[in-house]
Amino acid sequence: EDIHKIASKAELLLIGDFNMPDVDWDIPVAASSRIKDILDSLQTKLFQQMVMEPTRDGAMLDFVLTNGESVSDVMVGDHLASSDHRMVWFNIKMQVEKGYSKLHVLDLKKMNYDIMGENLKAELAGREQVVEVEEQ
Repeated sequence: EDIHKIASKAELLLIGDFNMPDVDWDIPVAASSRIKDILDSLQTKLFQQMVMEPTRDGAMLDFVLTNGESVSDVMVGDHLASSDHRMVWFNIKMQVEKGYSKLHVLDLKKMNYDIMGENLKAELAGREQVVEVEEQ
């Protein structure tokens, strides 16, 4: 539902391993009802699957879905290191607004790491995601 709201106002690009090997993108149809619902939802907003070659073991699992025209030159490459998926390369055409921004660069050689660590602990204290780790 949120994707539909965003897609109705702007061009959207969905990228990733969708793990939907039973989709036939030539038609496009799917065997399972869960994946059929997702596929129907994507087609409702006129999303187009840009990857047209298998990305893992003969199946297209890695998708580049767009409801616009900014994606071009999609290519499936070789495996990256020990990954079982093949790399997907593509170009994105986009407009960039020109503006002015200041660039701040930290000189890490002058940083006091003890104070930074204390400040970070104080900032994160009480948060559930933080786990205390002892140095060895």
